[in-house]
Amino acid sequence: MKSLIAFLIFFIPLSCIGQQNEKFSIEVFAGPSMPLGKFADKSYSQFNNSSGLAKVGFSFGSDVKFKMKNNFGIALDVSYSLNKQDKRAIENYINRGSNYPLNTKIEVNSWQIARGLVGLYYQHLFKRTRLGFEISILAGVSKTAIPPYNWQVYTQSGNLYNSAQENKKQLNWMFSYKILSGINYKLNNRMYFLLNVSYFNAQTSRATSNLKYWFGSADVNGGLGFLL
Repeated sequence: MKSLIAFLIFFIPLSCIGQQNEKFSIEVFAGPSMPLGKFADKSYSQFNNSSGLAKVGFSFGSDVKFKMKNNFGIALDVSYSLNKQDKRAIENYINRGSNYPLNTKIEVNSWQIARGLVGLYYQHLFKRTRLGFEISILAGVSKTAIPPYNWQVYTQSGNLYNSAQENKKQLNWMFSYKILSGINYKLNNRMYFLLNVSYFNAQTSRATSNLKYWFGSADVNGGLGFLL
């Protein structure tokens, strides 16, 4: 999965270079990804739990764009995000009602979400300046898996008292959408700097338990765009 996403993000857009048609452009971007709602919820329980426990993470990706008339265009967005789960949420659950912190061993991993979206954008360049702005609405699909984790609680004498484990489990494909606004600054005739703020949302269920999982995030991305 990781190698496929890397190929889509970096090699497919670059294959467009050489067309020399300014209606086409590619953008490469990266930045922090801040989980929202249920995805960021730290209310952990080892039974029937769908809280994401997600911390602030990282997202990166690439857009391929085709500009139509009146500053409107079509964009293909391929991106990837990683958000580590929070150990503290599990520690709070384990130590709930305890007078003293228990001896614990906790291992957590990251949510990894692959996204593929397509939609419309509107871009406006201010006259007599290098500055412009953009808004876009995109929809598509994304894919992720419940990250594995495990924890153990030990007595003062070192004996195992309690434990829980979650293996990696693939979730169903998700309908996803993204709303974006941003600015760009033209560096030369072929390249511009961009800074975007976007809201991403998706949801799916776990087939074996019918638990609902929500994945919302606010992404702040900076990068470069190239006119082709």
